[in-house]
Amino acid sequence: MQILSVQHHADQVFELFQRAYRVEAGLIGVNTFPPLERKQADIRAATTDFAGVFEGARLIACIETQCSADLLDIHSLAVDPDYARQGLGRTLVQRALTIDTWRTATVSTARANKPALTLYSHLGFQETAVIKRDNIEIVELTLRRDLSAS
Repeated sequence: MQILSVQHHADQVFELFQRAYRVEAGLIGVNTFPPLERKQADIRAATTDFAGVFEGARLIACIETQCSADLLDIHSLAVDPDYARQGLGRTLVQRALTIDTWRTATVSTARANKPALTLYSHLGFQETAVIKRDNIEIVELTLRRDLSAS
């Protein structure tokens, strides 16, 4: 797994997001899906951290996170549909969870995205809120850890 430099891989991140989020939009039954509206310039300008999995020179999975003080926020997780169900998403989330400083990790996904909900549930995330955004029911999930035990 490689840590991505957004400046050098924004085009590949954009293409991966387009492929993965088109499938997710279909899965949740919407025609308009905010992640698909994200442009390459938005990705280049991001202040978040990206990590990805490559097969040769091809980006096949990517996670976008932001860690500040005690909070780790997973902004996006995308796996190329040709590589789905191979554990790449789990690997990327587990890698993100190795960051030492967080006490609370958060992520959100559509209620209809059962594969994502299953993944996060298996990793210990628990549902903390449900909101409606752009006609999509969004589940917010949280994972807490006690650093004093380590």
